[in-house]
Amino acid sequence: MGISKELTIIADNLEKGHYDVVVQRTLLLIEQKLREVVKHDLPHLKGAEQLKVFAYFTEKKKSLDELTMGEVVGLLRETKFLEGWKQRNQKELQVFETIDLNKLIALRNATAHGKSLVYTQIDAELMIAYQRLIFQTFNHAAMPLPELPKVVVPALIEEKPVISIPAVVKKGEFRDRLKDGTDAPAMVWLPKGKFMMGSNEYDSEKPIHEVTIDYELAVGKYPATFAEYDKFCDLTKRQKPEDKGWGRGNRPVIYVNWNDARDYCEWLSEQTGQIYRLLSEAEWEYACRAGSTGTYCFGDDVHQLANYGWFGGNSGVKIHPVGQKKPNAFGLYDMHGNVREWCEDVWHDDYDGAPNDGNAWLAGGDFGFHLLRGGSWDSSDYSLRCASRDRDVPTDGYLSNYSSSGFRICRM
Repeated sequence: MGISKELTIIADNLEKGHYDVVVQRTLLLIEQKLREVVKHDLPHLKGAEQLKVFAYFTEKKKSLDELTMGEVVGLLRETKFLEGWKQRNQKELQVFETIDLNKLIALRNATAHGKSLVYTQIDAELMIAYQRLIFQTFNHAAMPLPELPKVVVPALIEEKPVISIPAVVKKGEFRDRLKDGTDAPAMVWLPKGKFMMGSNEYDSEKPIHEVTIDYELAVGKYPATFAEYDKFCDLTKRQKPEDKGWGRGNRPVIYVNWNDARDYCEWLSEQTGQIYRLLSEAEWEYACRAGSTGTYCFGDDVHQLANYGWFGGNSGVKIHPVGQKKPNAFGLYDMHGNVREWCEDVWHDDYDGAPNDGNAWLAGGDFGFHLLRGGSWDSSDYSLRCASRDRDVPTDGYLSNYSSSGFRICRM
């Protein structure tokens, strides 16, 4: 049920004096928002914090959506989610310190509807997070909400949403600016759309399912290059990855693990003031297909593959500068071959239960592996298919094979 419809029910019951229903519905709506914020913040956690979250899911043997509210509370207490909320929303949090959520929770616990989901004592930081969520819920409402009984609700504050979708669809290529005035990587706005993800070739690519990309998304015109990544290393005093003697510059960066790729995205976000990240697996396949329903972005004729990508059959067993082959219909280069590209998702053995809205699939699955897509300079033509999936460990280890691993960025 959407937020607008929920708020209509809440307002109607307030008018009728059904306060038990008001309390129940309001708290359930806050729970919904809490899960949404966790989903939004999870990809931005780093290293040990993210592993801690994955370990929590494994221990509970549940995905985020399957956790009870008490378990979500436990997850928050064990991670740094709340620190991120506080840092981003200090002004709004100060406004909402006057809300007495204890009274609201006590009201809900006292109702017949609330007795099956009684709330225990909530620590101070978690209280602040709930107050922030009330603000989000009220401010994004399509209609004004009357004051809740025994709870002081301050006047709404106009807030700019995290992701703004303008009326006019953005088109074409662009570059943001870094703090030193130089250009960030070239990006291409993709059109919104739907596509059928997966194939019937392997069990890991089944079932074929429809995915909708109903938001604006810009994708790197090329995979990240050594020149771009080396600048990041220079400015952050980070050790540069090796290049196997093949050259650097405009060649795609290799020997980067999943954490390295995400660190670069975080740095680029800080440099530009925009939100950069890795693509989800669904976004990657949407970007690769560029409207194609065939095996490759250009159709099914494997003899054309050498015109679009570098792989074991034509690479000379090495990487090549980006942009030397034909682009796909979206204007993206090297989606087939040259380097495998890290995606945000953890590995799942198939698509049973996969998201259909473009989001990264982070709950469940094998947390020890993350997705790689596209094939590389040493891959067979079959591994360069749009639907082909690969995986590797996210940090350096004995299982890793990063000589063919790079990444591509996206921007909201």
